[in-house]
Amino acid sequence: GDFEARGRYFERMDFGLNDVYSALGCMCKEKAEIVKHLDRRIRQEMGRKPGLMYYNVTNCSFEIKNGGICSMGLFMDDRGLPVSYRLYEGNTTLMPSMDEVREDLGLEHIVIVSDMYAGDNIARIILDHNGYVISARKASKAVDEEGYTLLDRHGNVLGKDADRADVCFMYKGWDTAEEISVTGPQGVRKKVPAGKRRIIFWSREYADRAKLGCYGARIEFDARRLEEDEMADGYYIIETNVRGLRDSGDEVYARRLAGRENLWLEDEGMLLLNRSVSDMDIIDMYRGLWRIEESFRITKSEFDARPIYLSRRDRIEGYFLICFISLLLVRLMQAELERTGKPHSYPGIVESLRKCCVADMDGTNYLLVYYDQVIADLEDALGISGIQRVISKGEMRSICASAKRKE
Repeated sequence: GDFEARGRYFERMDFGLNDVYSALGCMCKEKAEIVKHLDRRIRQEMGRKPGLMYYNVTNCSFEIKNGGICSMGLFMDDRGLPVSYRLYEGNTTLMPSMDEVREDLGLEHIVIVSDMYAGDNIARIILDHNGYVISARKASKAVDEEGYTLLDRHGNVLGKDADRADVCFMYKGWDTAEEISVTGPQGVRKKVPAGKRRIIFWSREYADRAKLGCYGARIEFDARRLEEDEMADGYYIIETNVRGLRDSGDEVYARRLAGRENLWLEDEGMLLLNRSVSDMDIIDMYRGLWRIEESFRITKSEFDARPIYLSRRDRIEGYFLICFISLLLVRLMQAELERTGKPHSYPGIVESLRKCCVADMDGTNYLLVYYDQVIADLEDALGISGIQRVISKGEMRSICASAKRKE
């Protein structure tokens, strides 16, 4: 695809396919430094919150002798910008050890937000002394309606006797203290404290959506069981080991947190943040998964678009690094377009960038053969100037050099 079409690009492209494969291996060697550099720049320029990460996994097939599946665990920040990734052979639903990720990014602890609820994942996070906000499950049976905080569609808190028709969102939480068995670095299993807070919330929007999903299939289910399931529509349970400073009783912790973002509480198996944390704060963290779901869908669709003809581990790693950087660059473009009040969708940006090209007219001038509103808005948002219908070779060099100098 892109290799065969390399002649459409302006700069020198006199290389062969073997050069591409060699370059993939070189990129693999520099992966850690590239990822760290990108993270540093985004922290500086965009104020990324380095300790909060969203995690999901996507799979990709390889068109090699015996076929194969490779899984990519992708970390993203709360804006949907990729932070880092890890590769696994085969299909996996396990999270990686966080030590390597923390070391790469210079973090003491991180908070992982994910839908990948599993005992092994939670045990791994606790063993690595990190925090988690994970959807334990959609409520599988009718739940009581006592003790909830009720909110209307504007987010205003309602009284407990409010008309149910006015309630658009409600939640309640409770603390639990457990012990779980984990396997340590030397393979020895031990029990460790696992303090948890569970929050159950109901959303009218999700309840309505669930009912629409069931519509038309009622005759295939037992009526009584269906009625019970529908009573649980819109209810979700979040589990977390993250808590914040409390108004009283945390003076000692507050002193220990001086100058730090968080603190691991060994006796509780919980991660303490240097601020107050309400149930709605935890719910909002979890909601971030929905805000960045587009990035996961894009990643999956891009990786699954066609089989990949690679077999060496270093070249596979290099390929995924290119995908990672590409996703990050387009997400950054999208963020700049939104900042300037001219938003465009990810697919729209990608389509316009793929179509945008020039044709050599006479060896001295180039004709711009595709240009649209997305390209025009990107020019303004990224501060690129000089693109016009007919561009001289000198002007084209100047545009390319200007783009490379921008940080």
